[in-house]
Amino acid sequence: MMFWPKFSEDELRELGELEEVEELEEEKKPAKKRGRFSLPNPFRRPVISLSFEELEELEEIGELEEEEKPAKKRAGFSIPNPFRRRIISLSIEGITLRILSFDGGKIERWASVPFNPIFLVNGFVADPIGLGQVIRIALIEREFGKGRLVTALPGLGSVSRVLNVPRVDKGRLGGVVDREARRVMSISPETSHLVWQALPGKAVQQQVYVLATPKEPLYSLVEAIKVAGITPKIVDLKPLALARAVNQQNAIIANGESNSIELAIIVDDIPRMVRSVYLGAEVMNRERVAIQLAEELSRSISYYNDSNRANPLDRDIPIYLTGEAAEDPRLAIMVSDLAKRRVAPLEPALKLPPDFPLAQYMVNIGLVLKAI
Repeated sequence: MMFWPKFSEDELRELGELEEVEELEEEKKPAKKRGRFSLPNPFRRPVISLSFEELEELEEIGELEEEEKPAKKRAGFSIPNPFRRRIISLSIEGITLRILSFDGGKIERWASVPFNPIFLVNGFVADPIGLGQVIRIALIEREFGKGRLVTALPGLGSVSRVLNVPRVDKGRLGGVVDREARRVMSISPETSHLVWQALPGKAVQQQVYVLATPKEPLYSLVEAIKVAGITPKIVDLKPLALARAVNQQNAIIANGESNSIELAIIVDDIPRMVRSVYLGAEVMNRERVAIQLAEELSRSISYYNDSNRANPLDRDIPIYLTGEAAEDPRLAIMVSDLAKRRVAPLEPALKLPPDFPLAQYMVNIGLVLKAI
């Protein structure tokens, strides 16, 4: 079961600020401190057992600031309810929109909506206006209603790493992380957005998880959603949404779609390796994707173990298969034989409707878990 940190109200306001995304808002807002990137917590507190008050305090990755509204007085005693607002999660999978709504503590509805592949180039949004119109029509025709929209950016082009930096006070840590990330990860602040999270520990050096994502794909995705008439409240990275949905302390996750593969290796709740593979503009069938996924997964596990000879992956860490490719029952057999590991069933921390196509909507579930 995946566990998550609990922050105070003041800390929450500082977490997950996508400064570049905020620049897309019409009204300028005063500058704020660079947000830290939130991660699963090695202190291991289960989401499912938190109180209503604690659930409301769960941090949000990349949350876009809303206009402040005056607090309203409430008569009598009331318990904050994390399910009081509908959540609409949107993910682009291959050339399909996957949309899921969550309200009242349960999944309401879901839909897969195909769209013209010309709206994408190399797996990213290339025509925000065209795709935005598709999103708008899909939400209206399928009666998703109004809600808090959360979405995921593909991991293509993103780079993550755990860095060791000198221990300094919080006010100086951001600058130290920025300099070290640029030096070690060879990223440019002009083209990449850098977010980070200090990891717990008492070692001489501070460990920090750092993620760099390309700016242009982020802007294009947000623009497409705004064309649909909605402002996204959370922008997450797809492999991290999958890690949240899989909800395991240690896991190897493989997500296969018609034109891409997302891989994540989670050790002690930390995404130690995140890898995305673009399969090309041509839409592949399940069988071809399954073969490619099995090969890429085996290659990634070998690379991780070769790079961490002192701490290779435990043989008992299972593989979790998600995405459309996981609907093919032969994939689990193929992957298990090639990787010499068992394939475990998916068990997200949400109650599921009957006949729900779980593997296809794992990114959406991870987004919902982020938003509640």
